Amino acid sequence: GATLICQTVGTCNVAVSSHVLGMNGNLSGMNTKLYRISGFNFNGHGDFIIWFYGAGTMTNIRIDNNRFTGQSADTTLLFFGENSTAGYFYGVIDHNTVTNSQSVALAQLIGSDNGSAPAGTRGTARNMYFENNTVTIGTTTNAGLGCVDSWGGQSIVWRFNTTTNCLVTSHGVTHGWGPVNWELYGNRFIMNS
Repeated sequence: GATLICQTVGTCNVAVSSHVLGMNGNLSGMNTKLYRISGFNFNGHGDFIIWFYGAGTMTNIRIDNNRFTGQSADTTLLFFGENSTAGYFYGVIDHNTVTNSQSVALAQLIGSDNGSAPAGTRGTARNMYFENNTVTIGTTTNAGLGCVDSWGGQSIVWRFNTTTNCLVTSHGVTHGWGPVNWELYGNRFIMNS
């Protein structure tokens, strides 16, 4: 596991020009170790700022109390998975703030089209929980890009978040098969773009 934490929340600035953090292709099997990223200000753009993928399961991810600003249009801030391997990601993404003038995605979770996702994830720790995040997009510049999106057997709980000018969405059978679980409650949605 790994913990990257700013000693004082909001005082560690990271200039983004590409991928900043990632476990790219190294995940295999069951990984129960804690991976935490907390307290940073990410400013600038890359394809994905934080990216985890590989053929396995990560059960203990926490990304919290970060700020994301100044990203170019269509940037995905947190990306979990990729198209050729079946990876599953569980944990909590909480108390993050995204402020951007144009459409960006807080997170995308994808898996391969292997058709063997874990069953029985509803109401369990086998979900990625998004809690108490604030996503503010000045103008919707891409109506197809959500604050969060998923496909390929992922499980998401989206609760107690505030979003402005972005969708909370999921792909279905157009990408093989849709999510295993999606829970949505206690949120505030604003569309004024």
